[in-house]
Amino acid sequence: MEKKEYILGIDIGGTSIKIGVVSEGKVIESYSVRNIYKGHFNNLLPGIFPLCDKYIKKYFINKIGVGCPGDFKDNVLIKAVNLGWQNINVLQKFKETFPDKEIIVANDGYAAFMAERKYGDLKEEINGVMLTIGKGIGGTLLINNQVVKGSYNMGGRIGHMVIKSSGRKCNCGKKGCFEAYGSITGLLKTVNEYNLKEYPENEKIDVERLSGYKIAQYLKEEKKVVVDAVNKWHKDIVEGVLNICNIMDPNTIVIAGGITESEILNIDYLIEKIHSKGYKNVTIKSSSLKGNTGLIGATSLFM
Repeated sequence: MEKKEYILGIDIGGTSIKIGVVSEGKVIESYSVRNIYKGHFNNLLPGIFPLCDKYIKKYFINKIGVGCPGDFKDNVLIKAVNLGWQNINVLQKFKETFPDKEIIVANDGYAAFMAERKYGDLKEEINGVMLTIGKGIGGTLLINNQVVKGSYNMGGRIGHMVIKSSGRKCNCGKKGCFEAYGSITGLLKTVNEYNLKEYPENEKIDVERLSGYKIAQYLKEEKKVVVDAVNKWHKDIVEGVLNICNIMDPNTIVIAGGITESEILNIDYLIEKIHSKGYKNVTIKSSSLKGNTGLIGATSLFM
């Protein structure tokens, strides 16, 4: 009987960092910690080392896959606007901490795509899109069975296409980016904006320490401010997805990220609106890998 191979996955997000052990596309054990290292990459590895080392020793791990937001070139993180990291040789830093391990690092959207490509709904796809919605928006475009990376490895920056001219300022420096509206960060801003409108006081909410979890709770309570704001957020996502459809006419769009496990994102609404705009053959679905897409993706980089 062939011995199972265990790979350590590290999925770095804007809000949290998930670390876990994956074998054959299944998460064996994992743990999530808050990302308190924004702007301080040098503190990251010392901070997560104890947990990584525990898993490495327990499962005799020799491979580590790392998914991280931002633009990479030759293993150097050029810039991750939501983390305040730039010009960091991520692979070198990990190699210094784990010198005897085989390590691969990549953009987290691409890592998520690799998970779907190997184990999910993009496994047999020729023209598809991986759309990740979290603190920011990332993704990967698959056209004619080829990943679009572009001349400088910056292709597929879905979150930074402009959907509203002269709109909100995005962390990238432009205004009106898809990410500024369709991400979780964008949703929080939309809820705050709606809460300032003229609603009855009993329909308003406490925006102190507002989070996706609280928004889901307010939705269940049918707070009109939140219901209206979430409806507007969905319209913004539709606008971004329509732009993608107009550009590449995909067969399948897979949406991943923690938001897909909440009751906030209404996939049926997205399907109805995209189909009503003439793209009736586009399949839109949440990742079947759920919240583990990024973690499995990090280990799928060894594919």
